[in-house]
Amino acid sequence: MKYMRSTIMALFAILFLISPALAAGARQTISIADANGVYTQQEVEITGLLFNGEPMSSDVPSFLLGGRTMVPVRVISQQLGASVTWKGDTRQITVENGQNAIVLTVGSSDALVNGQMVKIYDNVPATLIQVDGVARTMVPLRFVSEYLGAEIGWDEATTTASISTIKQEIYEVSTPTLIEGKLTLTANTQTQPVIFDLPERVVIDLLGGVLSGETLGSVPVDSSVIKSLRFNQYDNGYDTIERVTRLVVDLQEGCTQEDLHISFEQGVLNIVPSHAVIDPEQPEPEKPEPEKPEPEKPEPEKPEPEQPEPEKPKAPIVVLDAGHGGDDVGAPVFNTYEKDINLPITLMVGEMLTEAGYDVQYTRTDDATVSLAARAEFANLLNANLFISIHANAFPPKPEIHGIETYYLTDGQEAKVLAETVHKSLLKETGAADRKTRESEFYVLKHTTMPAILIETGYMTNKAEWGKLMTPQYQQAVARGIVRGVMEYLG
Repeated sequence: MKYMRSTIMALFAILFLISPALAAGARQTISIADANGVYTQQEVEITGLLFNGEPMSSDVPSFLLGGRTMVPVRVISQQLGASVTWKGDTRQITVENGQNAIVLTVGSSDALVNGQMVKIYDNVPATLIQVDGVARTMVPLRFVSEYLGAEIGWDEATTTASISTIKQEIYEVSTPTLIEGKLTLTANTQTQPVIFDLPERVVIDLLGGVLSGETLGSVPVDSSVIKSLRFNQYDNGYDTIERVTRLVVDLQEGCTQEDLHISFEQGVLNIVPSHAVIDPEQPEPEKPEPEKPEPEKPEPEKPEPEQPEPEKPKAPIVVLDAGHGGDDVGAPVFNTYEKDINLPITLMVGEMLTEAGYDVQYTRTDDATVSLAARAEFANLLNANLFISIHANAFPPKPEIHGIETYYLTDGQEAKVLAETVHKSLLKETGAADRKTRESEFYVLKHTTMPAILIETGYMTNKAEWGKLMTPQYQQAVARGIVRGVMEYLG
């Protein structure tokens, strides 16, 4: 009876997940576009699709093409917590989840994964289809899902693909305490914390951690290195992780992460100033004899206190994000990596804004690998006024495309004004072709809390524009355009 019930449930799942109502294994004629965008009628085999054991519904069916299961890109991306951006003119789909960025071009068997060129499995590309008047973009299920951290299974008997997300470990974390100058807590896990530094603070994330006591609070320290420790139950801070315990160590002025000793062993996290760590093999230094106090002298008369000067208003904080970096090289064109164009322009922008009196912070100032999540969190923790991400574009199928594009978040009104202001200034300074301001769901735009834009400074795949982007003179013109636009926006 138990076997029969499970079989019936599986059949119901397969029947309900498909629209139109065709069972997995049935055949249907669908209009499928080729690399040139020309639609032809093809008969395909319909597949079932399960997500963590539950049927997935869609307004178009999943099907087999070239031995690969093709699924609607938005349906699968939303299930896996990723954002999707579509560029109609270049027919490119960008799927991002904070850890990986996948760029697929309709009709091309080549994809960019974190800036690296990768062949799609069995050379089956993303494609456009039409079913009963509904047009959708379809992508190879296994290729996209595995880069988004999911596991794929296939049941030949029922012609059904299954997607399983890796379960995040959830564990208990004690309330942080200060004992003899040492900040400490216990965590019921062996997973090492994620640590990154910001100006005058260090952030420690225990991924999967759940505070057992207070979920928000602080521990005052006031040592020569540490001011205090703040803690918070920071849930849903990562797209793929539901629970996060976040610790923020506020440092004294001029101190950095190097002034801390952070250890996590056998479930115990300890944070102490580096100078307080004593080598157990070395004897503790002898304490000097206390000096005898000198006889008290009468204090001189104190002059009248001067009136304090009024505080100067704080300069707006502008976070500059040089796209890609380190292992994530960006678009590779003409033996050039995109990351090597983005960084010098970003540093030029920062130098000009600093000279103009703004507080400029960078997500990277060298060839470092920085995740999308860390970039957004960096700006959010600083409570920045603006976030500007600087990139260069590429589209190999059409090398004639050139010009500047500026992106802002869909429904982001302030970001739209910022994008239009900076874009107009860029065109004036560079004389580049106007590829317009555009709405987008790029990760760094979606996950920042201030007006944020992403600038594509030109197309590396256009040889003339690539030549310009490689020259310091043109990079300076781009930087001037960004700076003048920012200054105009901020008044």
